[in-house]
Amino acid sequence: MIGLAGCGSMGEVPDPPGLYGLTGWNYWTADINGEVGHRLFVKGPTARCEPSRKWDTQYRVLSGKLPPGMDILNSLDIVGIPEDRGHWIVRLQIYDVECGGNYYQGFDQELRFHITGSGRVTR
Repeated sequence: MIGLAGCGSMGEVPDPPGLYGLTGWNYWTADINGEVGHRLFVKGPTARCEPSRKWDTQYRVLSGKLPPGMDILNSLDIVGIPEDRGHWIVRLQIYDVECGGNYYQGFDQELRFHITGSGRVTR
């Protein structure tokens, strides 16, 4: 909170328009542990857009793949039930990050999935 002496009541000064606090998948944590047959949730990138509170982006897989049974939702969260044990490395990129009609630099991020457990989930 910012206040100036002699200016009356103290109030919060809003942030200027723009994109703030852009974070990567899993809050930048690359290693993700899961277990075969158990639901796994990986939080997608987050940001704060002022003043509209709405931001948008595109994503692509640069290399690798997600574990079988996992998908990326429109929210960019990664969810599913891993079907096989093993290790998967995937490099993802967000680009065309838009907030208030302005575009911002995206990023690349590597995620390493470590799926343990016995057996295999079959459909």
